[in-house]
Amino acid sequence: MKKIGIIICIAWTIVAAHVGIFAILAEVLELSEETAVIIGGIFMISCVIVLCLGIRFFWKRPNETWHSNKGWVTVENEVFEELRRADQGNAEAQCNLALRYLHGYGVNKDESAAVKWFRKAAEQGHAEAQYNLGVCYSIGNGVLEDKSEGIRWYRKAAEQGNTMAQHNLGNCYANGDGVSQDKVEAVKWYRKAAELGNAPAQHTLGVFYDNGDGVFDAIIWYSRAAKQGIADANERISVLINEVRLAAEQGDAASQFYLGMGYDRGGIFSENKAEAVNWYRLAAEQGLARAQHNLGSCYATGDGVPKDWKKAVKWYRLAAEQGDAMAQYNVGACFAEGDGVTRDWAEAVKWFRPAAEQGLVMAQYMLGVCYLKGDGVTQNRDEAIKWIRLSAEQGYEYAVSRLQELEKQEQPQKWNETSGNPAALTRRDGL
Repeated sequence: MKKIGIIICIAWTIVAAHVGIFAILAEVLELSEETAVIIGGIFMISCVIVLCLGIRFFWKRPNETWHSNKGWVTVENEVFEELRRADQGNAEAQCNLALRYLHGYGVNKDESAAVKWFRKAAEQGHAEAQYNLGVCYSIGNGVLEDKSEGIRWYRKAAEQGNTMAQHNLGNCYANGDGVSQDKVEAVKWYRKAAELGNAPAQHTLGVFYDNGDGVFDAIIWYSRAAKQGIADANERISVLINEVRLAAEQGDAASQFYLGMGYDRGGIFSENKAEAVNWYRLAAEQGLARAQHNLGSCYATGDGVPKDWKKAVKWYRLAAEQGDAMAQYNVGACFAEGDGVTRDWAEAVKWFRPAAEQGLVMAQYMLGVCYLKGDGVTQNRDEAIKWIRLSAEQGYEYAVSRLQELEKQEQPQKWNETSGNPAALTRRDGL
């Protein structure tokens, strides 16, 4: 009714304008009555045409949808076009048609037909269709419920980066729904979805860490979820931060370390390297290896303290002696580079090896390099390839490149000192 009232008002305005123009033409311009009527009539017809075009542009009929290139298109025509493209094998059209049947938009609601078209698109590798087909199987919508089949389609979509499928797959592993319960596998898929920006996965990941011993990671993921509008996350962040700060002030080393991480990375607090160093030091002096390593990294980079390689080596070594792999690697790197200590390749190998045996890719690579060059150890090409391959299999770029070169060589060649030898790393340890 509101639209009809607006149209009547516009029409009345046009008529009134026509009368006014007629009077002006007749009196002011001293035109003959016949001429004034003709000109006024032309004006009135033009206004009516513009009015009709405007009404057509803005007034959507119940069975129409707007297309930027086509204007208002009837749903029937749109469905017909999608059906034509779907029959020709277009996966996107098949998925869209399935969604229509699933929700009853433009067609009669038919879950079985939705499953049919989701399957056609899914079998062509369409990730969204694979996800939706997984949902249908998981809840028995349009098809007999089959949790295992649902998981199979979730996995296909998840492996293509569909965050909803990744999140649902995480739920299945977390709850043992259709698969054996596996918290580690659940976190793996939650993390994949969370890192791609899926807010529910970010919140769920925060809950997982919150219920375990990953307070700092819990705060990080809650923060990301909160930024996307997950209300529950904000409240939990405040609680956790207050708990961590109170425990840190009471001398808890792990909480001191978490506060140091918060100030070091920023995001949770405003970045403050000096404050990070203060909290790292308190935890490091209590013997917490991760804090010792991070304090060493601060001295190595000059973040929050004057750069001092000797102090960096001191703290790295304390952490390394407790088995911290990154610290072991960095002690080895210091001996390899001569940073804060006299260069000593045998000592470097001594520290690279335990880090490599723990699976640290940089250490595996550098241990391989030492065997390849004969630095600090008897030269051994087979042993070199073994360690470099282990690193490459984890995707370490330097190792992948070096392994490709070695596999092309039939005989050992002189090591190129200018390539493939990463400098000492000073990355902060996380959780």
